[in-house]
Amino acid sequence: MGQHPPPFITEPRIVGSRDAATYLGTTDEALRQQRYAGTLPGSLSYKSGGRIVYDVRDLDDYLDSQKALARIETAARVERRTA
Repeated sequence: MGQHPPPFITEPRIVGSRDAATYLGTTDEALRQQRYAGTLPGSLSYKSGGRIVYDVRDLDDYLDSQKALARIETAARVERRTA
């Protein structure tokens, strides 16, 4: 008899590298290269059962931080142009 997730969980919270890459809008290979190069925060991925996995909530936090950084950089460029 298999276990089923509670009915309120409609999507997996933990995803593999391929799904994480798709979620972030990149390729699995690019994500792997970023992970090895250290250009992704270390807390984004971890090993579980010998596989590299990602928590979707951490991916959301990462995307939010990248969006905020882009807004700050854009505002700084506009400020330099108008100064």
